[in-house]
Amino acid sequence: MPGNWSSLATYIQNYRDPGIQLFIRRSLPPGSTFVDVGANIGTYTVPASAAVGPNGKVIAIEPHPFIFEYLKRNVAGNQLQNVLTVNAAVGATRKNALMRYEKDNPGQTHVISQFHAEATKVPMARLDDILSDLGIANVAYLKIDVEGYELYVLRGAKRIIDGSSSIIIQIELVDSNTERYGHPAGDAAEFLFSMGFLPHAVDRFGVPHALSKERLFGVRDSLWSRSELSSLPIVGCA
Repeated sequence: MPGNWSSLATYIQNYRDPGIQLFIRRSLPPGSTFVDVGANIGTYTVPASAAVGPNGKVIAIEPHPFIFEYLKRNVAGNQLQNVLTVNAAVGATRKNALMRYEKDNPGQTHVISQFHAEATKVPMARLDDILSDLGIANVAYLKIDVEGYELYVLRGAKRIIDGSSSIIIQIELVDSNTERYGHPAGDAAEFLFSMGFLPHAVDRFGVPHALSKERLFGVRDSLWSRSELSSLPIVGCA
């Protein structure tokens, strides 16, 4: 996809975020459900499809219709039978939302509150409602990359998070992104702490390490679990 960093990173490295991808391949149970909120062109969706296997499911959610077409193309081109694509924004309520398309880096396309020349109106729904409509009651891995809108995604996903005892949540916490919505990235972190989650960073070898609150915001993508990830069994191989 022109101008898309995810496309370039995948072309050069084969994977976006290779350390996290290695962790996913080692740890995601076959037959489980992976939810990709902010799926972009499918840089997580495609490898997650292989990780969960033919009996698993990947729900790939991308709000912007132009980017969504590339996602669908990649899913079809890779013949992924266990992937369901959803064209919607995800938030704390059901409404129409405006998305600003960033043509210089489409991966930074984000929800806005006022009309802009690059704005597109899209439907927004709670993740709880999207998954309930699909008959999904348990999720093994929830990846959220929504350019600062993470707190609202979490607020609309409380039921599925509560109902998924072993869920791992991958989230991007960047103050410069969340500030556009009037709050620090720490608010999303506090939401997860309040639900009993612990943060981790993953090194380039795919090994998770517990993070203290002091080190949390030096990591762009953190993984959150109700137990220490280093103590979880490895269910697959690299």
